[in-house]
Amino acid sequence: MKDVSPPSSQGSGALRLAFFAALLSSSACASLPPPVALWPLQEPTGALRVSRGGLYNYSLGDGDASDPVETLAVANAPFGKMAAYYRTPRASNSSKRLYAARDAVPALAAAIAGPDATVTLVAWVQRNGTNEGMIAGVWDEYGKARQYALFTALGACGAAPKYSGGLAAHISPVGGPTPGQRFCTTAACDPRPIPLRAWECLANVYDGTAIRAYVNATLAPNHAWNPFPLTGGIYSPEAAQAFGAEFALFANRINVTAGGPPMWSNRWEGFIGGVAVWSEALTAAQVAEACALGAGF
Repeated sequence: MKDVSPPSSQGSGALRLAFFAALLSSSACASLPPPVALWPLQEPTGALRVSRGGLYNYSLGDGDASDPVETLAVANAPFGKMAAYYRTPRASNSSKRLYAARDAVPALAAAIAGPDATVTLVAWVQRNGTNEGMIAGVWDEYGKARQYALFTALGACGAAPKYSGGLAAHISPVGGPTPGQRFCTTAACDPRPIPLRAWECLANVYDGTAIRAYVNATLAPNHAWNPFPLTGGIYSPEAAQAFGAEFALFANRINVTAGGPPMWSNRWEGFIGGVAVWSEALTAAQVAEACALGAGF
């Protein structure tokens, strides 16, 4: 990509969004295909967050209207002066998150599934909590409805030891736990700690043969865990005539006890300044171009 300098992070949010839109449509990123959806997350607290930089203008709403995900001003946000901020919910089992129902985002859910499916999920984040959590994805652990997601600080990432904030890029070909395991362990694992209170561009890329986890457009080889070899595509609830997951940011559902009620968990605490999804596997160079859509990367 040729050198294109974004406006200052202290400049007008409108100017920065205009730059972002122009960058997507310009020859500067001619090799970068348009995303299915890209959320700059500049809308005020309580408003629908609308994808303004992709093929579809999909909306994300609050899972708990009584305790919404806040939109706050934060220095160096990727797409403007604001970012979505998640803090611990007031209620222990609050459904607090940003989400879109599955049938409202078919190009992100049903269309990114099946034996030939590929995907790239990119998120611009600033981590403020040390708990493990889901940043974004189509991932429901209460039903057999896992497809793709980005996590940090997992207690286990594949067969690797506990990471202190490392990135886990998950893909599930089966929808449920990995056969023989309690959880889904099909993930590319980057052991580099994701620092607190710093903006990072994180990516999950699946090309049908392997998952790759990128941090700031760099891939750190990690034995057999990054890249993580995986064939079989991405689970399709529609093909199985089964329940399918929503697309969500900040939290997902889990099943604590067999037959018990669903619980909201894996809460990711901090800022998300933008999220984008492609229905294809971006190359390493394209991941760098995608990260550069957010000013400062």
